[in-house]
Amino acid sequence: MSLLGQLLDLYCQGKLCIYCVARFSFRIGERYYSQNMEDIINNLFQAEKRDVVHPKTNCVICFNMSIYFQSDEIVERIHEALKESGHIYEGTFYINTSFPQAIFVREMALCRYITRTFPSKNYSPFRLKDTLRFILMSKIKDWKCELESPLKLTIEFTHQQLREDGDKLIEISVGKKRKRMETLTSTIAMNIIENIPLKIFEESFTIPPTRNEEDPGTYKFIFERDYIYVGGRYRKYSRQLSQSQWVIQGKEMHEHSITKEIGEVLKKYFECDEYFMIASGREDVDVRMLGNGRPFVFELHNPRKVTLPIELYAQIQEEINKSPAIQVMHLQPIETKDVDIIKKGEREKRKRYLALIWAESMKELKIKDLLIQQKTPIRVLHRRSLLTRERMIYSLELHPIDGHFGLLELETQAGTYIKEFVHGDLGRTTPNIIELLGCNADILSLDVVEVLLDFPKECRPEKLRPVTFDIPPFITLNEQQKQKCKEIIN
Repeated sequence: MSLLGQLLDLYCQGKLCIYCVARFSFRIGERYYSQNMEDIINNLFQAEKRDVVHPKTNCVICFNMSIYFQSDEIVERIHEALKESGHIYEGTFYINTSFPQAIFVREMALCRYITRTFPSKNYSPFRLKDTLRFILMSKIKDWKCELESPLKLTIEFTHQQLREDGDKLIEISVGKKRKRMETLTSTIAMNIIENIPLKIFEESFTIPPTRNEEDPGTYKFIFERDYIYVGGRYRKYSRQLSQSQWVIQGKEMHEHSITKEIGEVLKKYFECDEYFMIASGREDVDVRMLGNGRPFVFELHNPRKVTLPIELYAQIQEEINKSPAIQVMHLQPIETKDVDIIKKGEREKRKRYLALIWAESMKELKIKDLLIQQKTPIRVLHRRSLLTRERMIYSLELHPIDGHFGLLELETQAGTYIKEFVHGDLGRTTPNIIELLGCNADILSLDVVEVLLDFPKECRPEKLRPVTFDIPPFITLNEQQKQKCKEIIN
């Protein structure tokens, strides 16, 4: 008997669907699986010169997924899922199928069964994922399937018997007492299967595999769209607002954050499920972000609205800017390829700062290209690895203003800890302002006044809110000093 003949015997017994017969007899390619199911049946039976039969199928390999994928019901459910998702089909989509990876166990069991008759054969069936996609593409011909389409349809199939097969596979691999894997991926499944001794495999799994006829399994249809990106620059006026949400044990410690102030408005307009902020660095809660603002990008997950009129971005920006704590400028759509500008800039950019400091003995300083060594600051040591980082202070100017107080202007390499550069962090940053002045010193307030990164491009005239430098009432500035501060922070 031939290989195809043996597979057709299993089909006639109702144990294999005709598509799995084709897959295991080396029928491959989109053209083959785009045929009508009846044509495939006729083709295979004709190849063996046998009379066509139509048994009730209860496929022990794909659990009748292949047959379901060529049914009218699946087309109806796809259209229903699209409508419920809120997405719109815009000319292309991509099909992704998800099923328990324990199906590979069953494929291997069938291969082991076949090799009892054909021991010299090296079996590698045509992929089930590709088979299902080709069948479905032929069923919904008015929809175009493209790999790079931003609209993705995921069809998830689950079945209790396959879950049990997966549990048994992991148990064989890691043992009962060891902690189980959370996810059985295709790579892990295949690696386990390939390394199980034949005797253990045959003792653990039925060859050929069997199936519970009463449980058809369940299907779930999910439409999702690729991320889109929206970016701009923000100024932060509050000294009590964090950049990201501060969550401890699942509980938000503060109601507001820059991420939330901007993200919730974007979520409303783009109708996305979630959002994630990528910023060009971050400032501490008690540090203002002034000047031309900090570049940022929002990654919007599964948006229902993708392309908005460019004039609507000004309206979105205006709504965000109702918050007294922040101001957004140049809000605009961002191309995916341009998101890397922020990530690269994180390593390469420079920043300018203005700080108010106190010293026991204040004096003027002007220094260029000062190389410093900074150990991870004590205040962030609980969440950062202990390293010594080399940072460049490109420009330092300290101007005495009133007694023990001075204005410190800095231009530094990205990643420099400014507060620690002033007070030394118990000698963990060297040199520091204390060493340069030769006396005790500390920082009273700090503003970021410029992030030197050309991103994004200016897209509209912006009117910035005027701000003043925080000077305690007991410190007196002359008019020249006041004007200097105004120019720096605005």
